[in-house]
Amino acid sequence: MIIPYDCLFLEWTLFYNLIACRVDAILANTIRNINSAEEQAINSVRVIGFDGGGQVGLIAIIVRSEDDQGFQKWHNGGGTFHKSACVAATALIEIGAIVHPEAVIGANAHIGSGAIIGPAVTIGQSTKLGYNVALSNCAIGDYCVIHNGVCIGQDGFGFFLDEHGDMVKKPQVVHFTLQIGHNVVIGKYCMLCGQAGIAGSVTMGDYVTLGGRVAVRDHVSIGSKVRLAGNSCVTKDINEPGDYGGFPAVPIREWQRQVAIHHRTLKLKENYLEDNKDEVKGLTCMECC
Repeated sequence: MIIPYDCLFLEWTLFYNLIACRVDAILANTIRNINSAEEQAINSVRVIGFDGGGQVGLIAIIVRSEDDQGFQKWHNGGGTFHKSACVAATALIEIGAIVHPEAVIGANAHIGSGAIIGPAVTIGQSTKLGYNVALSNCAIGDYCVIHNGVCIGQDGFGFFLDEHGDMVKKPQVVHFTLQIGHNVVIGKYCMLCGQAGIAGSVTMGDYVTLGGRVAVRDHVSIGSKVRLAGNSCVTKDINEPGDYGGFPAVPIREWQRQVAIHHRTLKLKENYLEDNKDEVKGLTCMECC
């Protein structure tokens, strides 16, 4: 029996079929399930209380100073960290969160309850993780916001092509200041670059690439094999694979034509003003434009 937390609360609901049992019998059974090595780490076992009908409310609490796996209680927030992890003194690890061996947690990082920081994961300074976030095989930059329930670095999320042209799992790297909203679904083999922002309830297919500072509005869908140029903004669904850019995002050729037309228009305007500077000299700014 491995107890990764400092306290284990045994609620009466876990013993629904044992309501008629005596409390001391339940405690004795709990003790028998603990081996001798773990027994040495127990500080106390005691009855917490009963309800009005004589049924046990909170049966017992087992308090442990440190378990035999090298996990300890973090002083700021009450979470659990491994002694081989490197955690900045100002980091907050809430109760129920676990930081695994060799992980690195930066200054002023905030790890929410239930979050799992896998082995060798790096989290930058002032990054905030919501409840039940799971991170593995990844490095999170500074000032990132990872919302509740997000999983990063699991199987099927990578972007490395092997010599046969097949996608191979690779440790996931999330660039700094990337924000992923609630209820977002991200397909396999997607690549998200720095300062991209994805609003809530967005659905992304497979092999999607977001360039730097791409913005995706809420409740839109991006199909598979879509690539978005840096600074693009997605305001409606994109169903066809291909390259897109601009604000709002359109097929890349159309965006390039828009940029070229705008550039030529500005050039023609500059040439006209230069050729007719005597005529426009007395005009106001509004009349000139």
